Amino acid sequence: YGTLNLPAIVPPGYVFAFVWPLIYILTTLVVLLVWNNQKKVSNFKLIIWLFAINALCNLLWTFLFFNKHY
Repeated sequence: YGTLNLPAIVPPGYVFAFVWPLIYILTTLVVLLVWNNQKKVSNFKLIIWLFAINALCNLLWTFLFFNKHY
């Protein structure tokens, strides 16, 4: 990460070590809240699929950015 050409507005690397796990934790908490909701909304499966796609995109982004440098 330190060898990449980054714009001046990019925060220091240690910020990412805090933010990415926070994103995953908060997303997981929201999924659990939706999953455990007593009233299942009509588009419940769509909501769960959207959360799953979001998680996959977050993991893919991390892999592509930090490992493949895309």
